[in-house]
Amino acid sequence: MTKPEPSLSVWHQIVWFALKVVWRLRQRVSNLKWQLLGCKIAQNAQVEPGVNLLAPMSVTLDERAILYRNSQVMTLPGGEFYLGRRSHIAPGAYLLVERQQLWIGHHVAIGPGCSFFCVSNVPVSEGLMVDARVGSDIRVGSNVFIGANCVILPGALIEDNVCVAANSVVKGTLSSGWVYAGSPAKAVKPIGGAERVENVAGL
Repeated sequence: MTKPEPSLSVWHQIVWFALKVVWRLRQRVSNLKWQLLGCKIAQNAQVEPGVNLLAPMSVTLDERAILYRNSQVMTLPGGEFYLGRRSHIAPGAYLLVERQQLWIGHHVAIGPGCSFFCVSNVPVSEGLMVDARVGSDIRVGSNVFIGANCVILPGALIEDNVCVAANSVVKGTLSSGWVYAGSPAKAVKPIGGAERVENVAGL
């Protein structure tokens, strides 16, 4: 393979620099738009272009928090969404908060395609399930990693120092210091330790 000519390399550097400038301008415009609509965005926090905030006045991003593109934050007036310091939510997240509270602590990494349901339909023996709903707050502690395509159900509490494997369904309380996996998510092994005797299915 022949070495590219220096002129092409310089051109590519110019293009790459221009793209970075344009992207940073888009990020600043996005932040400014949401701040004007009432979203509280701390220093160096980012709401990327393509994010949808249904009620921006109920959304708070702490320092260096990032909401990546194509994420949907569905709060209503009276609800609250908080994303802590140096926490990020990868693209494609769906956060159904409505009038509940979704609180995500500091240093939390949330993978792409995750869904948080503070409100959900529930099965009922009488009446219509489309009308049967339950709502409860969700709280995620600090120093937490949630893998791609996880589903977090109403009332879930994820304590500090927890890892949740991709494609897991979380309900109830996940205790600190454990790796969880499965549907519903169960403790698999201590963080940094050997696996438990039980497997994900609980056998």
